[in-house]
Amino acid sequence: MHAAGRGPKTPMRRRKESETRTVRSVERAARIWQALLRSGTQGKRVTELSQELSLHKTTVVRLLQTFVAIGVVRKDEKTDHYMCEPLIWLNLIYGLNDLIAPAQTVQTIVDELAAESGETVLLASPDLDGGSMRTVVFALSPHPIRVDLGRESAGPLHAIAAGKAYLSALSDDDLTAWTASGLTACTPRTITDPEALRKDLARARERGYAITREERMPAAAGMGVPIRSDRDQVTAALQLATPVERMTDENIERWGPMLKRAAQQIARVLYLTHAVRPSGERPGDLGAGESANGVEGTNAETALRKRYPIV
Repeated sequence: MHAAGRGPKTPMRRRKESETRTVRSVERAARIWQALLRSGTQGKRVTELSQELSLHKTTVVRLLQTFVAIGVVRKDEKTDHYMCEPLIWLNLIYGLNDLIAPAQTVQTIVDELAAESGETVLLASPDLDGGSMRTVVFALSPHPIRVDLGRESAGPLHAIAAGKAYLSALSDDDLTAWTASGLTACTPRTITDPEALRKDLARARERGYAITREERMPAAAGMGVPIRSDRDQVTAALQLATPVERMTDENIERWGPMLKRAAQQIARVLYLTHAVRPSGERPGDLGAGESANGVEGTNAETALRKRYPIV
């Protein structure tokens, strides 16, 4: 007997349900893999992975056993820790060689922006499992009084400028789903009402940058702009962090163009599909006699514009 209104399972319906389960398994496996990568050589136990990722233990065990069977994860029988196989780390290290040049260029762009603005600057990517932005690259302000958001978690998505820049690109449905679990208050000024956040994000889209004042921590403020991929998807955000008293209208007007320009530079280094590349060069390479921080009067923008003119 079938449930009311549902009818028998047709082959098409069974296939769709199977595809849904398959996609969900891939997503869970990817999250476990990311957690193991972050844990380094120490690894994690099943219980730790289950709690961190909010997955049932049997699901974690099943996927870990698959990883072990195909040789990308090993289990320490003495400690019950699972970790990536050493050869995987070795392959990752060698594979990173192609990314060193663009990584250095991105760091230089961030350093230059910090020097030009006089404020702390960070590039952050979303950690959707934790609902936060994770710092990837940063440069501290030269001022003795400055903001340091830390090397790992810059803060909750809804409470920092980089997070709001990322959220401002979400569709209405995705934003509704993301806010459904509630918004935690970091300070009395953190926006915790979904509708108020939605309006704030709409203003950020109109301006081209998000602004926060004492929403992550007292006395700190920030401006954030999105980093868009070659497919026009927001994958990260660039943030300027400053003591709240320096977040004046005059500085906002001055910093806005700086942030947008640096975000475009970083996007061009990371996603060069829309640029003309000289034959044989890798993304981020500036060529002999050039550097991102300036050779013979050139800076990061000049060097990038010369090597990779926008089409």
